[in-house]
Amino acid sequence: MRDNHLKSPSFDDHDLAKLESDTFKYFLHELHPATGLTADSTREGSPSSIAVVGFALTVYPIAVERRYLSRAEAIKRTLTKLRFFYHGPDGEGPDAIGRKGFYYHFLDMKTGRRTWQSEVSTIDTAILIAGALTAAQYFDRDTAAECELRQLAEELYRRADWVSLDRIHRGLDSLRTRTRVADLPCFTQELSRLDQGLQVERHLRVPISIRRSALHSPAFAHVDRLSRHTG
Repeated sequence: MRDNHLKSPSFDDHDLAKLESDTFKYFLHELHPATGLTADSTREGSPSSIAVVGFALTVYPIAVERRYLSRAEAIKRTLTKLRFFYHGPDGEGPDAIGRKGFYYHFLDMKTGRRTWQSEVSTIDTAILIAGALTAAQYFDRDTAAECELRQLAEELYRRADWVSLDRIHRGLDSLRTRTRVADLPCFTQELSRLDQGLQVERHLRVPISIRRSALHSPAFAHVDRLSRHTG
């Protein structure tokens, strides 16, 4: 009788090591040297995604451990990225890269300006900040460069105004209470999509927010509300 079970392809440690090395090459090459921004894809003219920047910040410590990249080069690349977001304009102007410590999802690789009329993205900002905090945790030596790196990462996560975000979420909850599904089916569908995104976002957003909120502080109340609102 013919065996209909498909056999899994063999995949040994050498294959895994090669896959890791080849994957890292994306983060090694797909960036702008001045802004430090990492491209969203290899497509020609692709803008940067701030989430991919966050992934790059997480990858650099791994690259140092795997000896794909020297510690000095990893620090240089990390600092370029963190300095860009630290010094980038925040607010309403055309050059602004974000608002209230949150950043536009897609930015021009060269200028850092908002592209594709993209949204200020809380989930992608959370991924970016998580990457910055990962780098700050790893690069812990008492050198000028690594001290600056940790200070920049600290400042970026402190800038994110999660309290204002909580007010928006509470407004959406109030809207759900006052609106029947049959009245605005299209809008209700959009709220459902938002809820699905928030389920993912919570896993990054709440720990980051807790990190800066003392349990005895009134500001900590918004962390609990954010957690309950998103699952």
